[in-house]
Parts: sequence; structure tokens; C-alpha cells
Amino acid sequence: MVTLKRIFIMFILLFSQCLYATSLDKYVKVCTDNQANKMGPELCECMGSKGKELSEEEFEFFYAIAAKDQEKVNKGHTTLEPNQKINVMTLTMTGPTKCANELAAQQNSSDEADNSDSVAGSASESTNDTALGTVSESADSAAQ
Repeated sequence: MVTLKRIFIMFILLFSQCLYATSLDKYVKVCTDNQANKMGPELCECMGSKGKELSEEEFEFFYAIAAKDQEKVNKGHTTLEPNQKINVMTLTMTGPTKCANELAAQQNSSDEADNSDSVAGSASESTNDTALGTVSESADSAAQ
């Protein structure tokens, strides 16, 4: 009997995680489709991944805000604890900036990696040119 109970609990947990992942995908779609927020798909995916840090109830409230579902937003306001609402509102307000900064840092690091190859090549060429110039100047002064 204990084994069946454990299996049932594991099934419920697994099923809830699947629903949670589906909700995350829905959030990204709602966020991307919402023309008013002007966030691109990358920013929406980042916000969705930050939403994983929330509890399921908080995430539902987070999703309702993105979907502009006033009924669920009102329900979230009445059912969530004050600290839960603060978590969601903090993410809603500061998340886009944090995500934009993270995406910019990723872009800069990939640009730097691309540029480091070309910079290394041009640096070695200029070093060779300088060294050749020094050798030729030394040869000219020795010949005089």
C-alpha cells in the first residue's frame, strides 16, 4: 500500500511539473504575441526562465499579468500572501531590465570572441611589421 501511495505521489509531482513546463511555454508565447510590451522572443524566454524561480501560484499570477487576464490577476491579489505578490511584482518590474542586461552581456561576449580572432591576427601582423621595421632600420644604420 505504501508503494502505491508513493507511486501516486510521484505521478502527481511529475504531472504537475509537466503542466508547469507547459505554462512556461504559454507564458513565452503570450509575452511574445503581446504587441504592447515590445519585448522580443529572447527577452520573453529569459523572463519565462526567471519565472521558474517562482512557486506555481506565483507563476500563475505572473502569467495572468502577462496575459492581461484581469480576472486571474484579481484572484492572485486576493489569494497570494503579500510576500508572494512582492516576488511576482518585483520580477515583473525588474525582470525585463535584468534580462536585457544578461542578453547584452551574452551578445558582447560572443562579439568579443568573434573579434578576438581578428584582433589576434592583426596584432601579430603589426608586431611582425614593427619587428621587420626595426631590423631594417638597424641594417641601414649598420651599413652607414
